Amino acid sequence: MIARWACVDIPAFPLQLLLRRNPEWRAYSAAVVEEDKPQAPILWVNEKARQFGILPGLRYAAGLSLTADLRAGVVSAAEIEKEVKLLAEQLMRFTPEVEPCFEEPGVFWLNAAGLDRLYASLDKWARLIVAELERAGFRATVVVGFTRFGSYAIARARQGVVMIDNPSKERENARRVQLDRLNIAPDFRDTLLKLGVRSVGALLSLPAEGIHERFGPEAYRLYRMAAGDLWAPLQPHPAEEPIRQSLAFDDPESDVMRLLFLVKQLLHPLLTALAAREEALAELSLRLLLYKRDWGEERIRPAAPTLNVTQLMDLVRLRLEAVELPAGVVQIELTAHGIPATREQLRFFVEQPRRDL
Repeated sequence: MIARWACVDIPAFPLQLLLRRNPEWRAYSAAVVEEDKPQAPILWVNEKARQFGILPGLRYAAGLSLTADLRAGVVSAAEIEKEVKLLAEQLMRFTPEVEPCFEEPGVFWLNAAGLDRLYASLDKWARLIVAELERAGFRATVVVGFTRFGSYAIARARQGVVMIDNPSKERENARRVQLDRLNIAPDFRDTLLKLGVRSVGALLSLPAEGIHERFGPEAYRLYRMAAGDLWAPLQPHPAEEPIRQSLAFDDPESDVMRLLFLVKQLLHPLLTALAAREEALAELSLRLLLYKRDWGEERIRPAAPTLNVTQLMDLVRLRLEAVELPAGVVQIELTAHGIPATREQLRFFVEQPRRDL
């Protein structure tokens, strides 16, 4: 079977996070800076900023000299890591093997081999991914190709869904990508631009030995990846096992208050396990096995992810009071679905007393 790679690129991912917080900035040149200081380097920019010649590596003050409408802000590493982990788990709904690029947040590589047996086509599969990310508030590009670097380079230069039919076409398209679209060191990029080297193809026309001698190992690694001499297998993000608690009864139970008491006994260790992962509960699956009947399932979603047991028990009570139990319950199973928690949520969960004396 021919290996098929897919690159999901959420361009300027930290910037998209910043624009979600400040949607009014979308009409302006916008950038993410390292610090909220005039001399702080610019890390990510949008297309409007690029039109004014503002590129990553430029100082914030220099960017303001190119356009007074430049909007800039800081996005913390913790926030970026949290969102990358959440998106990696979302993408696992489409393929079990997802590798996030932590050097360049917002880039994910997916194993697309064999998925045409589950979906009408890989094109349809890729469009479902784009639609899912749009619902999450992100603009994304998905390139289905054959290699890590080829699919990545094309994704940085295109928009939407791009299907590559054969490896030679992928190489041809990747060679045309401009170097300022790739995540390369600003000094290396600017030096190449002065030499008239603007595309991946122009870079590959240079002697490999000279690249290593003049620009160092990182530049040489990029050169070898672009040339196809450096290959690395997919390193998928490990899928975490769901957190579950269950309890079986000797006799069928139909009293709602007693069932709530038993659910609360299971909920405490469930939330403790979530907090140990630094997660908050986004959805609680409550399964009830009725006497001589099948399982019934209720899904409970708080308005916002939480570790507050009182709030969750109120939601469970409302749901159980509305559920008809034609036979007694003989087993309860709770499954927690979490997302990364804030520091305030974790601190409150650790500090809150287990008993009200």
